[in-house]
Amino acid sequence: MISVILPAYNEEGFIKMNTLKVVKEMNKIGKNYEIIIVEESSDKTPEISQQLSKQNSYIKHFHSSKRLGKGRAIELGVMKAKGDTIIFMDIDLAVDLSALEPLINALETYDVAIGSRYHPGSKTKRTLLRLFLGRSYAILSGLLLGIRVTDFQCGFKGFKKNAGVNVIKNINVSGVFWDTEFMFWAKKNKYKVQELPVIWEEKKARNTKIGIKTIFYMGLNLAKLSILRFL
Repeated sequence: MISVILPAYNEEGFIKMNTLKVVKEMNKIGKNYEIIIVEESSDKTPEISQQLSKQNSYIKHFHSSKRLGKGRAIELGVMKAKGDTIIFMDIDLAVDLSALEPLINALETYDVAIGSRYHPGSKTKRTLLRLFLGRSYAILSGLLLGIRVTDFQCGFKGFKKNAGVNVIKNINVSGVFWDTEFMFWAKKNKYKVQELPVIWEEKKARNTKIGIKTIFYMGLNLAKLSILRFL
């Protein structure tokens, strides 16, 4: 079984539409699956998600009354997942779902498969500033952590459950840095990783500003991981 985890926070505007898009794509792929919505919302996302789970037996819904952060939401989804193959993606579907089947196929051979916005075969739509910052971060992370990965932060990843559980138990953060730490521990545990091209479009409704605090937070955690690289 394939478990698709959709972490969400106050997504009442498109949680239903985008979840049903994932359902449609998984039905087209034709493999046994479940969709797990993990949310911590204060808007109507819980009610909409619960309704979806009642209407579709493939959809499971888990609500947290306290703030989890993306990372902890994914970890909760992994704990609840019945599948031996697990995929998670951002609920805004910035990554076109045409990448879903190739990701699933890659996990038949690799322990971890990730979408990369910087893969030569990828097509992306984003601002020049975000392109510069994202690419710079990926290059710096690769150098400091000694990892040959072109995109640490793309929110479209999959893994075999046993590998994912082993990786997750080492992760100490729950916020935006979670993806980078996931990749660090995946490589530290010598899991085989495959990067795949994606069609990626920056969603204007989700285009949050990258502030000084975020840059400092990412830099500090990156420095900590770079030390662990040699331990």
